[in-house]
Amino acid sequence: MTRSLRTLLLALGLATLAVPSAHAEAGGALVYTEPLGAALFATNGDLFLPLGLALPVGPRSQLLVEVTPTSGSWHPCSSRSRGVFGKVGLRHAFGPAERSHDGFFLQPRAGVRYLSTSGGDADGWLGCSAEGLAHVQGDELEVSVGLDVGYRWTFGSLYVAPVFGASVGWCQDCLDDGHPLPVLVNLFPQPSPRADRFVSGLNLNLLQVGWAF
Repeated sequence: MTRSLRTLLLALGLATLAVPSAHAEAGGALVYTEPLGAALFATNGDLFLPLGLALPVGPRSQLLVEVTPTSGSWHPCSSRSRGVFGKVGLRHAFGPAERSHDGFFLQPRAGVRYLSTSGGDADGWLGCSAEGLAHVQGDELEVSVGLDVGYRWTFGSLYVAPVFGASVGWCQDCLDDGHPLPVLVNLFPQPSPRADRFVSGLNLNLLQVGWAF
């Protein structure tokens, strides 16, 4: 009885050790951030911090969930916006190995963005008219669908992936101030009234870096 129990425990121990190996071969979970986008916003004194989690759902596929808190100069008139971006995507890799998440990948995704904008200044270099300032202040909600493409490398536990993509969607009470970038490149803002409108955008974070399990 004792010998059988020892044999069973040894078999269970070997099986437990084998599971992570197969899991790693297939590509396990990972956590990541997007440092280039975060650094670009930080140069303007803004917060933009993508935090992502990817979970394996198949030999070549992963489910990605990403949340990005933000606070900064998203709109003109020296206003400040606070909110959150969210994404859910399904990534499928096309690398040479049959059970790997490394290599080229496609990632269809759905996203949501909420921003609440307040404050501002109707005078000064980065200011605008009193009418424009009234348009800037308010809340907006955007939903979108998009597609990202990229290439994933895993060096031990280090995960690196250049990523580029585009999206289209619909924005409720959206402010059209001329372009989708923060005000650091918008020196002469005169925003139009908020309205429900079609929107499009680019994924300009360009690089994901993280830790694979």
